[in-house]
Amino acid sequence: MKKTTKTIITSLCFTALLCLSNNSYSQGFAQDFFSNFKGSTNSTVDFADVNGDGANDLFSTGQLSAAPHLSDLLINNGSGVFTSTTNSITGIRFSGVAFADLDGDTDLDMVVVGQDDVGVKESTVIYINDGSGVYTAGGTHSITPVRSSDVALADVDGDSDIDILVSGWDGGGRAIELHTNDGTGTFTKVNGTTFTGVTNGTLRFADIDGDNDMDLFISGDIGGSNEVTELYLNNGSGTFTITTDSFTNVKKGDLELADLDGDGDIDVMLSGINDGSSIGAVTEIYFNNGSGVFTRDLTATFTQLSASSIDFGDVDKDGDIDVLLTGKDDSGSGVAETQIYKNDGSGKFTLLSTSITGVRSGDGKFGDSDKDGDLDVIITGWDESGRTMELWINDSPLSLKDNALSVDIKLYPNPSNDVISVNSKTGQLFNLQLFNILGKEIKKVEKSNKINISSLAKGTYLLKINSNDASVVKKIIKN
Repeated sequence: MKKTTKTIITSLCFTALLCLSNNSYSQGFAQDFFSNFKGSTNSTVDFADVNGDGANDLFSTGQLSAAPHLSDLLINNGSGVFTSTTNSITGIRFSGVAFADLDGDTDLDMVVVGQDDVGVKESTVIYINDGSGVYTAGGTHSITPVRSSDVALADVDGDSDIDILVSGWDGGGRAIELHTNDGTGTFTKVNGTTFTGVTNGTLRFADIDGDNDMDLFISGDIGGSNEVTELYLNNGSGTFTITTDSFTNVKKGDLELADLDGDGDIDVMLSGINDGSSIGAVTEIYFNNGSGVFTRDLTATFTQLSASSIDFGDVDKDGDIDVLLTGKDDSGSGVAETQIYKNDGSGKFTLLSTSITGVRSGDGKFGDSDKDGDLDVIITGWDESGRTMELWINDSPLSLKDNALSVDIKLYPNPSNDVISVNSKTGQLFNLQLFNILGKEIKKVEKSNKINISSLAKGTYLLKINSNDASVVKKIIKN
């Protein structure tokens, strides 16, 4: 069955097939209509290879127009077509989801927190993966059920297994709990922690001060029209101390951590609403000096967003971290936005013009959905006309879309250390482009059915085979 796409024109040259370039990366996104997604609000979505086949699958939760609400595990066929599976995961909204190997069997389990459709109550559930993407509620734990919540997974005590932190509304107040893992999926609550409990917030772990343990950011609603953004440093054994760093306090937004300015330490980006100081919506970056002391970047020009999400990834393959934002534009139009900002490598960001649907009260993530080596975009939320969930495919020079070459192509020998022949039943000649695994073109041959790779280093490469207005990409190996 042919994969149908809608083409989006961006700044330079772009067609439904590609922008040809000898050494540069061209940027554009095309909406994928082939998979059947369910739109939701108060939602989460994430990529994860749940069945171990090397392709990113999808998991989404959220509020539909009526209960039961959404908990949808979608399996990737390997080329970016997703099919919903029958699963025992309860529908959930106002939720947080995180993936990790919790029981030491090398597959991805998950923790889901939020408002459960069954009895419309708070919920915290560990789902154990059988290795094939089939999930069963399990794990031994007494983690408090929470909603309007988040969950974060990390090895906080340095024993090489994954621990769990949750926060949210427990039915009577704001709860926050840390539970450590014995390595088999049995969890024990850590008593005496001094973390601030939040709702409508975010929990994120990273090594902030460069001492090789997992520190913690917390942001969210603490009640009474007030909110917090706090940093806690880990002493290496899972004991945390709050810092005096000053950040804008936010709720109903997001907070993410990455090295944004290329200096080797972890910076922070946050967005959301500040009611306590009447600031309103913000989207801000704070740069780390390497020891966990942060300075706000006052030159940043991001749209000020609420009901927002943030994600990071190298969308243009230039080796730095770019930004994906969704949310409500509180600084201007007041409508839902989905925006990608490209990094110049030093932490200075420029808005990339795309036609990706704007969403708020939802989520957005980068991920390679079609195994072509670049980052696509999945969004979910309210688009000012209704609930939506959409996949947008990144059109790098290695993207194909619906112009895929239909003739039967054979490569031989592959692997090879010399010449690879490109054979088709018609015996035709092709224009050949060879790319490294990062998507940079390293060789080009016109009107030929052979390409010499003898001068290349050992490794994996991608060969794009072009005929008129159609193409196909094949993986080759130099041995």
